[in-house]
Amino acid sequence: SVAAGAGYHWLVGVAAVNSTIALYNYLRIVRQMYIEPVRENDMPPPPGVALGITTGVLCAVVVLLGIIPFFYNAINTSTRPFQLLFRPRMSGWARITSVTLGSQAWTSPGCSDTRRSCTG
Repeated sequence: SVAAGAGYHWLVGVAAVNSTIALYNYLRIVRQMYIEPVRENDMPPPPGVALGITTGVLCAVVVLLGIIPFFYNAINTSTRPFQLLFRPRMSGWARITSVTLGSQAWTSPGCSDTRRSCTG
């Protein structure tokens, strides 16, 4: 895959585990719909106070992170060192020779142009 070719092997592993868990959950729903017998007397429990509070808090988080960009920018700025720490190291033809993050630019040795990639 493209992610593995770019050096993100850990991300491919996370995606595979996520897909396996999702498949298990979806197959449980299909089993419940087509294989399990229908019980006529089962009533769903009434929603409680905890469900209302949880829904309200999660809606507020979605609004704060999705609509108001200040909170996203604050989180993105505070996690910048971790993003640089987990950046993949590539070699050969797949090497990224020029990476621009914000106002800082890094280039590979022998490449002085930050607008295009250099071969080296």
